[in-house]
Amino acid sequence: MAITHQQKFTRAVYAAIVLIVATTTSTTHAMQGFTRLIGDRNLTLLHQAAARGQTEMVETLIEGGADIEATTLQQCTPLHYAVLNGHEDTIRILIEKGANKDATDQWECTPLHRASQAGHAHIVLRLLSASADINARNDRRWTALHFAVLNGHEVTVRILIEKGAKIDATDQHKRTPLHYATLNGHAGTVLILIEKGAKIDAADQQGCTPLHIAAENDHTDVIHLLLAARADKDAPNFFLMTPLYIAAAHGRIDAVCTLLRYGASTQTRAHEGLTPHDVARERGHTTVVRTLETFEKCDKLTPLHWAALCNYKENVAPLLRTGADIDADAHRAPLISEDLSAEIRHFITRQKTKERAQRITPLSFALASERPEIVTMLLEAGATPGDDHNQLQHIVAPRPEDDSRRMLRGMLAAGMELGEEVRHGHHDPFHQTDGYLERALRLN
Repeated sequence: MAITHQQKFTRAVYAAIVLIVATTTSTTHAMQGFTRLIGDRNLTLLHQAAARGQTEMVETLIEGGADIEATTLQQCTPLHYAVLNGHEDTIRILIEKGANKDATDQWECTPLHRASQAGHAHIVLRLLSASADINARNDRRWTALHFAVLNGHEVTVRILIEKGAKIDATDQHKRTPLHYATLNGHAGTVLILIEKGAKIDAADQQGCTPLHIAAENDHTDVIHLLLAARADKDAPNFFLMTPLYIAAAHGRIDAVCTLLRYGASTQTRAHEGLTPHDVARERGHTTVVRTLETFEKCDKLTPLHWAALCNYKENVAPLLRTGADIDADAHRAPLISEDLSAEIRHFITRQKTKERAQRITPLSFALASERPEIVTMLLEAGATPGDDHNQLQHIVAPRPEDDSRRMLRGMLAAGMELGEEVRHGHHDPFHQTDGYLERALRLN
């Protein structure tokens, strides 16, 4: 006697129930799970089998009449569930049986969106080979490429671009995939997008480029990549804020130093008339303020200055070994017009001479930008503290004992005299150290 489709379906249902019971720790949990699956969330047995990668069960249920396009309360189809859980064989069966490759859930996300979000590169290929819409958009106007770059899935990103994804597609905020790769600091993904021709200076609805976003989030590797690719280092957004202004406003010292290294202007003004230095001071970012103040007094910096400023620790020792001047002065030379009277020129020269008496050395930059390891390296190599005495005290105080002990040895070797108040921790900025220096010096 031939088995009817209804009988096949009934057997499949019973088999699915047995499957749930067999893979659940107790009968009570199994019944609760079964009720949840077919009840309040509208999950069918086909959804459950697809989610678990039970390919034979999926095929049996479909042949028995299960609705291949059934949706949950979140409008997910069985194909969505198979994709989310990475079950390629199950996906193949569902597609062969006619599942809609571009079905959308309540967020208008297709299976390809979800595969890209999860970084399932092999499933992305499977869906694309079945002609899934590579540039479909969800309710935020994100494409599959937006999802892939946001999560740093480099293989998936390469596949999508090579298969025709729009590399500069914009979402509801006019942000491209490069904006989102930059947002999370995925340098590898940023590099892929740059190599594939992404628009470097694409502006979102507030006029912010990827460089603005990298600066705000202190992603220095990404800043290097964007500037090496000729991103506009002084691009203003719609509020006339440059990447340097954004970095200074958020106290991102590493981003500030990296942008300075590439020649970003310190003199641009935002819509309120503030410079990067002004906004850093207004918001209390003292490290950024000191760094910008020191930088603005400088002319040509040596490689050792830059290493100290940008925290390039690996460059300091080689530069010192090859004879870099450890006390090189980077003060800007005075520019005096010949049209001025002799008296005025003499006064300006005298004032500039007084300023230059306070040398701006690599140590000055390491202290201004609070680079304790480089400070220690320079002191141990014989750098002269000079007028940086107070900043040395400031940077030593909060450091762990091992780090500060080395720095203190360097300070003493450089001939610095620490008064009794400083030794016993009663002098600002040591007022909260409770005699820390005394203990550290005793261990010297």
